Amino acid sequence: MGNPVVSTSVGADGIECEDGKHLLTADKAEDFADKVIELMNDRPLFESLRSEAMALVSEKYDWNKIGLMINRSLLLPGSN
Repeated sequence: MGNPVVSTSVGADGIECEDGKHLLTADKAEDFADKVIELMNDRPLFESLRSEAMALVSEKYDWNKIGLMINRSLLLPGSN
């Protein structure tokens, strides 16, 4: 959706992302609120996270790319 994300570490588990580059993580309520406020007050950080996250999603989590990978893995050898 193009919005920067603040997540818990559990919420980001399984996603190939880097805290501070693709999103911000916080596991305690107070820290989470602080990260949201930081994001709202720091426009360059907001834009950087947005841009890096969109690039990551496009590269690794685009449904068309995932579908192609699945289809390729299901092909029988020699049936290209």
